[in-house]
Amino acid sequence: MRSKVLRYGIAASIILAILYVAVRLPCYPPPNAPAEPGSHGYRVWMSESYRSFEHFGQKVCVEEGWRAVGETNAGEGWAEFDPRYTAVLIKSDAFTSESLTVLQSSYDIELLTPLGTPSKTRDAYRAIVSSTFTHVGTLFGDTRTDATRPHAVLVTPGIDGTGFEQGLYLYPDPHERISVLVREPEHPRAEELFIHAIMHLYNRHAPAAYKKDQPHVSSGDFEELEATWAETAFRSSHTERIARLQYLYNVHRAVTERDFSKISRPPFNDKAAFDAMRRGSVTPAGNRLDIEYGHYVLGPLAMVATDGLLMKYGLDTNVATLLTHLHTGRITDYFAELEKVLPSNEAETIRGWMLEGKSVPLDLVLLGASRYR
Repeated sequence: MRSKVLRYGIAASIILAILYVAVRLPCYPPPNAPAEPGSHGYRVWMSESYRSFEHFGQKVCVEEGWRAVGETNAGEGWAEFDPRYTAVLIKSDAFTSESLTVLQSSYDIELLTPLGTPSKTRDAYRAIVSSTFTHVGTLFGDTRTDATRPHAVLVTPGIDGTGFEQGLYLYPDPHERISVLVREPEHPRAEELFIHAIMHLYNRHAPAAYKKDQPHVSSGDFEELEATWAETAFRSSHTERIARLQYLYNVHRAVTERDFSKISRPPFNDKAAFDAMRRGSVTPAGNRLDIEYGHYVLGPLAMVATDGLLMKYGLDTNVATLLTHLHTGRITDYFAELEKVLPSNEAETIRGWMLEGKSVPLDLVLLGASRYR
């Protein structure tokens, strides 16, 4: 009996010890990992004031003087992050922090900017953030009366000498708790890339059942269709909007006419990959250029041209209104609504652009773009 009690006591002690260790798991220091490029810059990078790295769901040590950005949970000397995305730590005294409130958005925005950023540049970043959240929040029917959610916007140009002059940009994974301003404000893609990211904040990282109800386009493809259209519609400079559309249209012509001589820039200047491309669809499958083209060239051109068609017929609606009705539950099928308001042959025309590789008319693209001035 005594030996049995002793065995039970030892077993209980072991269980308690295991539980204690489980509760008191040590945190793991940021790994000294090699730099790893991502879509628009390095997603993994280490420097004196910035660390982005894979963490595999482990509790990460946060040294004194440092702070986590985009964390899901934190305590004294540690932080946890979503295992699907990179962890980000920054040195607290190397960044300025300010809170931004946008009436059309329920996100509590913290703008984090490298300390040496000129005040004029910081003002430009602030304007991009406010304008983007205003446009996107309105499109999704968001307001400040909804439950607020924290969201950090990290400016990465200028971190430890990075940026355009060095040809080196930092782009940790964006998600529901962090977005990145990865280009200087004067860069022609700075605002567009941020708009795209905030569209995904709303249509990818937040519940969005409406995407499942689009009969012609998958959820993931519809996310890109909206986001790439918004890059054009919501950007602040009409001159740069037209320049971007002209570039996209030149690629569109090259693909529809199978004319590689019209290509001048990556990623479409890979002739073997270009020759292997299909006719083009906003639901792309195939080589990487099919995806690049379908999502980032054909998608925005077709959406802007749709606005051109709606203007051509003098209709009292537009793409933004239809998308807002979709996001707020007033309608369930974007394409069905187009069929209701447009002549039947024009609804077929839009499907031809989006799904059948048919050419999008430039005059309708430019007409649609005039709505966004």
